[in-house]
Amino acid sequence: MSHYYSREYSGQRAHRHHVRRRLEKKITTILMVVGPLLVLLSLVFFAASFAQSGATQHRWQKMSLVYVGAGVAALGVRWVMHLVNDRPATFYRPRVRGAATDEPPPETTGQEGAALVMVLVIVALIAGLVLEAQIAARAALRAEQQALVRSRLHEAAAGAAYAALQRLADDPDLRLDHTNETWAATEEATDPAGVSTRVNVTDEDRYVNLNRLAAADEGGRPAADVLMDIMTLCGDFAPVDRVESLASWMDPDDDGFAESALYRERTPPYQAANRPLYAWSELAWVNGFSRAYFARHEHMSRRETFNADLVDCVTVAPGADNAHAKVNVNTAPADVLLGVLGLPYDGIVRTILAARATEPLGSIEPLLAAADPVLAEFARAWLGVKSGLFLVDAQAYGEGQSERLRALARRGPEGTVDVLQWVY
Repeated sequence: MSHYYSREYSGQRAHRHHVRRRLEKKITTILMVVGPLLVLLSLVFFAASFAQSGATQHRWQKMSLVYVGAGVAALGVRWVMHLVNDRPATFYRPRVRGAATDEPPPETTGQEGAALVMVLVIVALIAGLVLEAQIAARAALRAEQQALVRSRLHEAAAGAAYAALQRLADDPDLRLDHTNETWAATEEATDPAGVSTRVNVTDEDRYVNLNRLAAADEGGRPAADVLMDIMTLCGDFAPVDRVESLASWMDPDDDGFAESALYRERTPPYQAANRPLYAWSELAWVNGFSRAYFARHEHMSRRETFNADLVDCVTVAPGADNAHAKVNVNTAPADVLLGVLGLPYDGIVRTILAARATEPLGSIEPLLAAADPVLAEFARAWLGVKSGLFLVDAQAYGEGQSERLRALARRGPEGTVDVLQWVY
């Protein structure tokens, strides 16, 4: 009898033990899944924190610390339970000859294998998420750094442009302008942060303003004749249609060679501006003009004839105050001077070039002392010795990036500088 009860008691203990072991194995399996999951989630939060800024970044990093702490704690509990479960259990198992023992059959490992596969799949998915989060965080950080560099370069270019404009305003002699003045020198500098700047000021009154076609002639040669001569010097031997198209684009009516009726037949249709040009880009809409027309030629020598570059002979200066601006004889290229005075007057152009090579010209009157009245009228209407329109080209370089700023400015007779266009 006692043997029967001992056997029953031992069987109950063994059953409770195996139930507890199964429960503990389930708990350790859960901890084995939850622990790495929490650790990997902490890595996700930590990697994503680099895409944040300020207080938000600190909160994400604190959250990652909480998750890694919870994950480590779960793995620690699982490790302790594993040590406890590995202790051998002893039960009273009577051995009866011919009788089967009450030892339960060994547990199957199918569930544990499935749980392990599930853990591996989850770990792989989370690892992929972590990798993607790190890549996204690095890309966001790189974009933020590039934006910061661009902002610094913008500020550096703007600062260099303002310094150049200040040099224009501080010109001690406003009666004449030439290429040996302080404002005409290219300025290069590098700040303590390693950002390099380069700024160059170009005298835009060295060129013929295309908007003079829209202004009333004040004596001298008509603007259309001047522009046709300049185009001829640039290799265009049939410039009449282009000049008439440009004049029609800018005149206030729709009566002309190329008016809105012509442009409405194009795809897409548009109309003539019927006003002076605002910018260079507007020329692409005018009949007969294109970007290729203003492309520079390949020059074999400096003495080539009819091979000048139109982009280096004309300019677009918006505003009524600039319509009658005179070409500065101290800075104008030879082709511009020849186009302004006329192709037959190349002798006076050579005289101007030789005179200004010695010293800047303070007046054009000495050059006209022996000139015929027609030439003198052309020269007085078109030529001067000072400039009022300038183009400031500022560039900034740093950390493999560059930014460029262009400012078109007008300087008044008293040295006041006004910015007409400011373009990045």
